[in-house]
Formats: sequence, C-alpha cells, structure tokens
Amino acid sequence: AQVRPDTTRAPAATAAIPIPARPDSLAPERAARDTVRRDTLATPLARAWRPDPADVGGDYLWNREQLFASGALTLADLLERVPGVTAMRAGWLLPPEHAAYVGATDRVRIFLDGLELDDMNPRGGGLVDLSSVELWPMEEVMVERAAGELRVHLRSWRVERTTPDSRVDVATGEYGTNVFRGFFGRRFARGEAIQAGFQQFSTREPVFGGDGDQLALFVRGGWAAGPWSVDGYYTRSRRLQNELDRRFDRPSLPALERATQTAYLRGGWRDPWADGPWAQLLLTSQLFDETSDDVPIGGDDDEAAAPDTSRSRAQYVLTGGWNSGPLELSGAARLRVYEGEQRLSPAARLAYAPGPALRAEGRVERLAEDSTVRLDATVRLRPLDRVELVGAASWMRADGDGAPPSTLALRGEAGVRVGRTWLVGGVVGRQDASVLPPVAYDADFAPAALGDLVGVYGGVRGPVWREVAVDVVATHWIDDAGAAGRRYLPQQQLRAQATLDTRWLSRFPGGTFGLKASAMVDWRSDAVYPTFDGGDLVTLGAASVGGLLEIRIQDATAFVQSRNMLAIDYELVPGYLMPRNVILYGVRWQFWN
Repeated sequence: AQVRPDTTRAPAATAAIPIPARPDSLAPERAARDTVRRDTLATPLARAWRPDPADVGGDYLWNREQLFASGALTLADLLERVPGVTAMRAGWLLPPEHAAYVGATDRVRIFLDGLELDDMNPRGGGLVDLSSVELWPMEEVMVERAAGELRVHLRSWRVERTTPDSRVDVATGEYGTNVFRGFFGRRFARGEAIQAGFQQFSTREPVFGGDGDQLALFVRGGWAAGPWSVDGYYTRSRRLQNELDRRFDRPSLPALERATQTAYLRGGWRDPWADGPWAQLLLTSQLFDETSDDVPIGGDDDEAAAPDTSRSRAQYVLTGGWNSGPLELSGAARLRVYEGEQRLSPAARLAYAPGPALRAEGRVERLAEDSTVRLDATVRLRPLDRVELVGAASWMRADGDGAPPSTLALRGEAGVRVGRTWLVGGVVGRQDASVLPPVAYDADFAPAALGDLVGVYGGVRGPVWREVAVDVVATHWIDDAGAAGRRYLPQQQLRAQATLDTRWLSRFPGGTFGLKASAMVDWRSDAVYPTFDGGDLVTLGAASVGGLLEIRIQDATAFVQSRNMLAIDYELVPGYLMPRNVILYGVRWQFWN
C-alpha cells in the first residue's frame, strides 16, 4: 500500500507569531519507490515430459514439499518404498547405494529433465550410484514402474514468482552429521529467471570409517515468454569419502575423492501437456573426475584395471509429441557422444486415455548402449470406483551374434478401496533373470543367474482414520533355486509406515501450522552374495525401526528423525554394518522478499 500523508493536527499556537508549515520530508520519488511491489507469476520455464504413473492406491510421486517432508536423504530412501525394489547400501550418506528392480541391478534408470544419468564412476561396474543423485535441487520425483525396468523421472526446481524466494536448511545429528543448504530464486517481469543453491554436509565415523564430506552447487538462468522457453542448468559436487572397513576379514571399501558435474542448455516450445504439438531440445554434458589414489576395481582378474582419472560424455536429446483428446503421442532421439563414438537411441510412446476408467499405452525403444530392443505395454482399468487393475508386460531382445535370448517380464496389480483405504496385491516376474554384481562394494562379487524369478506382494495404502494414513507392503521372492536361492535378494521384505499429517485447521484456519509424525519398520531376511572364489557371503537380516516428527509454524519447519532407533546390528551388503540409532534434527526456513 502507498504511504499515506500525515493527517495529525498540530496543537494550537500559544504565541501571536505564526509558525510556518514544515515542508513534507518524503519526496514524491521515494513515495513511489516505497510502494509495495505486486507479486506476479511469470511464464514457467520448460518442464520435462514424463509419463503418467500406473499404480494402484496412489502414485509414487513426490512434489518439492512432499520430498523434503518424506525424510528421504538419498534417492534410495525413496525407491525402497516401491514394490519390487531392493535397496543396497553400505553406510551413512557417503558410501555408494544401489537398487535392484525385480532382482536386476541394471534395470534402474534415472532421468533428470529428460537427460539420462549414466554411470560415470568406473568403480560402479555399470550401476548408477544412487547416493550421487542430488535430491535437494528437485521439485518433483516420479517413479515409473514398467514390467521390465524402473524409470525414475526427476524435475529440477523452477521458480515462477517475481518475489525473491530464498530458503535455509540446517541440520545436525549423530555420527558428526552436519547439513547446510541454501536456495535463492527469482523471476523478472520480462520472463528472465535466476536460481542458485548449495548443499554441504559432513559425517564422522571413528570405528569403521566411510565418513567424509561433500559440497554441491547448482545455478540456473533462463527466460520464458509465451510458448517459448530457454534455460541453462549447471550442478557440480565434490565428495571426499574415507575408507570403510568391514566387520570381517574382506577387502574394505576404498577411499574416494571425486568431482562430478552435469550441465545442459534447453530450449522448449509449448508445454508437453497442452493440446497440440510440443518440442524440446537438450544439449548436455556429464563429467566424472577422480583424484584419489588408483585402486583396482571389478571382476575376477588379478590384473584389474585402475580407475580413469576423468571421464566425460555428451548427450543430445530431442523430444516432442502431439496431444489430441484421449491420444498422446511422444518420441525421443537420444544421441550419446563419448570415447570417439556416437550412439543413437530412439524411443516412441503412444497412450490412449479416454477417461479415468481406462488408460493404455505402448512404448518401444532401441538402446544403443547394450544393443537391445525393448517393448513395454501397460493397461490401467477402473471398472468400478472402488476397484483398480493394472497389467504390464515388457519384452527385451538383444541384437548381434552371441546375444542372450529374449526375456519377458510381467506385472499384475489389483486394488480394492475400503472406505478411504486401498488393499493392494500384485505379482511381478522376470524370465531368465540375471544379476549384474554390485562390484562397488566388493570386486569379488560374481554375476548370478536367477532363472525365472517371481515376487508376490500385498499391502495397505491410504488414510485409515481421520488424518492417519498407512503405507505397508510385504514381498516374497521365489526363484528357480527355491528357498535356497536368495542371491543378491532377500526372500522376504517388509516395509510399514504409519503417518499422522495434520494442519489442525479448526484451530489454525489460515494454514499457518502443520504437524507430521511417522513411525516406520523396515525388515528383510538375509541374502546371499556369491563370490568368484566360490564362497557365499550372507547378510545379517533384521528389522530397522525409525521415526520422523515435523512441526511447521508459518514458513519454518522444525524436524527430527531417527533411524535404527533400537540399535540393531544389520546389513544390506555383507560385512558393512548399518549405523545405529542415527538421530538428525534441524530446521527448514523459507523467506519471501
């Protein structure tokens, strides 16, 4: 509101000599400057295309607010909530993390704004390290569950308001953990955008090691007006991880000092969800640079290769499509350039969704990286308001002489809603399943053939009473070896979480207060990790109990979370004990203008 003139009357003069009026001390120019600027929404920067999820009882999708309120610190924390996923990790925050989908460790793919994040670390053996995927700059994470592979779609944070937006996160806790984050973003009247952020965290573990620190930065600049959008994105992280010892006499996880960076320039025309045509072009670059000592990696060869000091690759991604009523047509051409070679991977998808009762889609892709052709088909039905059905099939065929035989994967899921709660059951299966060994933890881990693998799961999802909701899923795996199998895969898994999430609107109708309290249990049986020397290593299966509490007042959120609060000894990879009773607490505080 504009500054109002002073209307206070002066007291009556007591002398006969008149007192001249004082001039107004507020100049007109300053009065105009002190007018409060109106906050407006600018044209959004381009958002990457992603498919609609096909899950019963709720989608595995988190927006920015839900992402930070979930308590997840790494991408593995999110993925282990998805049926069919088995997470692998060796310690707290810094050591590598991987995930297997229906027993396959190489069937988890990550896409950032349309750019596929490739494994750049030679120690990873071709598996993407989920701990290196930064969650804090994201505004959305969505999990696409095809029958044959898991595709994770990440969208980076974008600002739309012309009022400056800034935030500070501070947390501290056990194992010498300290986390600091800062964000700033603003749009301008002509469509320009600037954003920046950083995260720094450190840990300390004097017994087994694996501690260290990491600093990550990101910046974005761009412009959007009408149907056009242009923006550039850059993120870089530097990580120092100390050597991590094991509880028995096996090779330890070596120290690692590395830097990674991802950058892209994106141009977009129209929104992928608008009727009619749309298109986007990405010019991207990924870099991995290691400065630690050479350490042998991977395989059973005594002359194992030492890691390269630097790797880089470029991706050029053209996506586009056409939406017309219930039909959605989209395609992508992904050109990778590295090591003096060019690899083109085209993909196309057609979806038909006439209404909430039916959605059917088919997808075809030829992936030049492993010379495979992949076909996916998914159908989602809602014959009744309280009944949902999902069926999916994936077929993969490899080209070339000596290529492995074609494989088939299936997924079926059904759900019945009782009140507001969904009762869900499903089955997933893979023909001729094989496991790429997670050599990042131990170079002697050997590949394993699981034969025909089947997983049966059931769960309960959604509100059960007022503002209390549950998310429970239990899975039982069977392979050709029966109960004696368990190669890289626990035979039973259970994850249960109960959450109270309320804003107490009867007491705070303005929504200035929020309370979230969660309790969770994560249990899995032991798993066998085969080695090249013929010995089998077995994990310590156990139940991990945790909790989360958040209190929001206005724009500040105080939180505390605890993991493995019963201090149970358990492992997700043989020999690497998971941390005991990790407590992390802090505050997230957002500021406007």
